[in-house]
Amino acid sequence: MLVKNLTLACAGVFYASCAIQLLLLRFSKKMRNIMILALLFFSVNAHAVYNYKNYPWTQTGDKLVAYASVHKDKLLKNAKAIYPRYEQYVPYIREVAAKHKVPLEIAALAAIESGFNPSAKSPVGAVGMWQFMKPTARDYGLVINSGVDERLDWKKSTEAAVTYIKWLAETRFGNDYETAIMAYNFGIGNMSKAISRAKTPNAWVLINANLLPIETEEHLLKFLIYVQIFKYLDIHGVK
Repeated sequence: MLVKNLTLACAGVFYASCAIQLLLLRFSKKMRNIMILALLFFSVNAHAVYNYKNYPWTQTGDKLVAYASVHKDKLLKNAKAIYPRYEQYVPYIREVAAKHKVPLEIAALAAIESGFNPSAKSPVGAVGMWQFMKPTARDYGLVINSGVDERLDWKKSTEAAVTYIKWLAETRFGNDYETAIMAYNFGIGNMSKAISRAKTPNAWVLINANLLPIETEEHLLKFLIYVQIFKYLDIHGVK
């Protein structure tokens, strides 16, 4: 049902997009350029003002629907498997997000990073529920030495992760939390280079311009799908 609804919504967006393209063909070259600039301005500023309790996460689009149609069963199975940990940890994550006025759905990022596993460790050295590398963890106040690694303290690392994501979105990327989600995977330096080439921090302009690795693009797609799946499970439960 979730993918069916996404597909129907995507069809509406597709036809609307076709109508806009036909309209543009009727304009003079100068007028088409003005229209394109206007559309780009709207895209760039779409996330400029928002209510953190109702952030406008993308819910449709060709790439999102195509990805969901292929991976929906695997993602749903995984979401159900980790749902007990989701129920255990997400209330606190949302509490911290609300304190910092960060969109509450950011909790779904921990599903991708670690499956809500506070003890997760990756082969490249990322540790904890939020898979912090040492430099970023230290930048956000987590203590790491021979006796302690606060990346394994899920409450302290949650505080650090929410603060970090807020900084990425609101200070670096024009309030675009979708770009922040991708930068969490791709790195600030790499994302900044892509933005310089695209001349906008808008997540979907970056994706559609093929300026990002597939892994980074899919990081956002997974996140957006998990947001919808967890909303569904919150209402209907795991069956």
